[in-house]
Amino acid sequence: MPFSSHLPRIYYLQHSENQKILKREKICIFVSLRFRYPKHLYMLRGNHETRAVNRIYGFFEECIQRFPNKNDGTQLWTLYQHTFNCMPFAALIGERIFAAHGGIFEDLLNWNQFERICRPTDITDIGFINDLIWADPGNFPGKYIQSPRGVSQSLHMRKLKNGSI
Repeated sequence: MPFSSHLPRIYYLQHSENQKILKREKICIFVSLRFRYPKHLYMLRGNHETRAVNRIYGFFEECIQRFPNKNDGTQLWTLYQHTFNCMPFAALIGERIFAAHGGIFEDLLNWNQFERICRPTDITDIGFINDLIWADPGNFPGKYIQSPRGVSQSLHMRKLKNGSI
């Protein structure tokens, strides 16, 4: 399309793998659009785009149920995991807006740390990639605390508002 260069950039912070509405279909539509508009459409990876979490919350079962041959469903689910492993974790929009499913991590030194993330990659239970998809904002004493969910940490909201990270 000749007008495609005038399209805005769209960032989609996924978080759909625990929802019951057309998970596979949404991902397929997005990937198709991403091929058509590679410089305009971005899907950021969240905590439900991990092998462990989307298996627990029913995405694996959905793939198995939709395809009667169990091996077909398992292979499809595995292909989705490869797709998720290639997705970016965060975006810096206009050098001012930070977008991620989770939050900023305690060990953040500079934005170049994001560029050093090698993809495809799976997510471990510790480290800054884990914080990018799990960290929660909150109001509590101090800058960071262990997250009440038991995964990652929480960042004080005032630190985000003041830009004093």
